Amino acid sequence: MKKERMEEREFMKWNNRGHEFDEVYENIRSCQGFYLFGAGHDGAMVRDILLSRYQTIPVLGFLDNDESKQGGIFKGMPVYAPQKALLSEGAGIIVSFASEMTGEIDRQLSEMGLVLGKDFWHYEEFLSVVAAYAYDEWFVPSISFIPITACNLRCEACLNFTTYCSRFEVRPLEEVKADLDLFFAHIDYIGLLLISGGEPLLYPHLAECMRYIMERYSSKIYSLETVTNGTVTPPSAFLEALRELDIKITVDDYRDALPEYRDSFEKNLELLLKYGGGEKVISKKYDTWIDLYPYSQKEKTPEELTEKYSRCHVPWQEYYKGRLYTCNYASFAAKAGITPPIDAAETYDLRAHTRKNVKEAAEFRAGYSQKGYAQFCRQCAGYVEINPHKVRPAVQKREE
Repeated sequence: MKKERMEEREFMKWNNRGHEFDEVYENIRSCQGFYLFGAGHDGAMVRDILLSRYQTIPVLGFLDNDESKQGGIFKGMPVYAPQKALLSEGAGIIVSFASEMTGEIDRQLSEMGLVLGKDFWHYEEFLSVVAAYAYDEWFVPSISFIPITACNLRCEACLNFTTYCSRFEVRPLEEVKADLDLFFAHIDYIGLLLISGGEPLLYPHLAECMRYIMERYSSKIYSLETVTNGTVTPPSAFLEALRELDIKITVDDYRDALPEYRDSFEKNLELLLKYGGGEKVISKKYDTWIDLYPYSQKEKTPEELTEKYSRCHVPWQEYYKGRLYTCNYASFAAKAGITPPIDAAETYDLRAHTRKNVKEAAEFRAGYSQKGYAQFCRQCAGYVEINPHKVRPAVQKREE
């Protein structure tokens, strides 16, 4: 077996457009079936997409390290210990976890003698490659779409850099609709479309925006979601949309850092649950957060920055005004005015996209770009896996 890990290749320069995944696809084709590593939320999503859309991929069941799940059934399929894959001739593994959790699984599978890109794959890349090569489709794992940058909080470690904004953007609804129309004119299917912010519940057209998406493009979406910091009372129009549409909202629980909002948070969560129920409303509490900026970096050369970008495993790209941005945090930083406008070499222009560019589009979403990194990499501490700067979530910036 080859010893190199897929993410350690010097591939981010995008020297072989439209063919970067040729070998990866051949490795996928050589497998007789696939196990989904992770009998949880992401595993369920991958299973659903494969069975409903990419049915030529045989799914053998789930793998999971949780012994209480092993031997049971999840989503109608058996759950095995990871060693089961070694006993199955010609089986591959699809790692079905969020990117910040894949490092540990990668190490585990590598210690079992398996090779990333040959014997196992991250689900984002796997689905994108299968869609492009076997179905001539552009599958997008996830996209962050931001109609508003305004927020009522001023968190010191805000990943959207709200505290640095001298002015907020509230995009006109017709502009937002046009952007969405362009996006769905070119992509074939998306795993997660996240309406983010800022604070999305402050966007006056949020409900209408989500209705527009679902009425026209629900067949192209696995999950349409938004998020809130829990301190803003949900508008009645959004609550009705939550009740009527197949959408979800994540409520970030910052009560420990914001005790003055404790009562309003609990009332807002109760209101959301009343309209959406437990399946549509997810409350998340974070013990720690990461701080991205500003940090002086040792990496200076393009090669070093490319290697850093590859290790970062940033899970998100932003879609904004017809372009995908190779790193959404770099795009946020530019909007906040803490970095110069984004270089076109860090973007993919959907206005120039054609069906013959499906493989190139999939490559860009997987991290390929002309530069191989984002300019913001020079100042950013990186995403969860490589970021050493852990802080308390939602600590508010003091007025100077």
